[in-house]
Amino acid sequence: SSFSVKLPRITAKTIANQEDTGRIIKNELSGKVIIIVEDEEAVRQALNLLLTSWGCLVSELVSADEVNENLLGSNKPDIILADYRLQNNETGVDVIHAIQNFYQDKNIPAVIITGDTAPDRIKEANKSGFQLVHKPVAGGKLRALLNSALLSR
Repeated sequence: SSFSVKLPRITAKTIANQEDTGRIIKNELSGKVIIIVEDEEAVRQALNLLLTSWGCLVSELVSADEVNENLLGSNKPDIILADYRLQNNETGVDVIHAIQNFYQDKNIPAVIITGDTAPDRIKEANKSGFQLVHKPVAGGKLRALLNSALLSR
């Protein structure tokens, strides 16, 4: 199979003119503080790269043990993005709760990402009450989920 896509060529001047008239959708994630909780370095780096390309301010954690040390003096996150299953039988839910306790705010929204397909694991993750999405997650879907979680707070 093959296909092609034709898009109009635009210049910086065109974009500037459209921004003046409000026809370009503003990036709702720009400037938002997001904490990534992921124990796989390559996945963590990829998420960081994607989120920073959207203008997000990103902090990274691997486990709940890092919360006090790595978040001291940092801004409260607007949202937490956590892998469900982490090392040492820890879950993303555990780390989300540790972050919420650190900032003394149980209303910080979170999205859990999982590659797990076992029904028991899915049931556990759903019981947390946080939004759940399965890996791999397309960038557009992730952006929509993050925006939705931010709007629901």
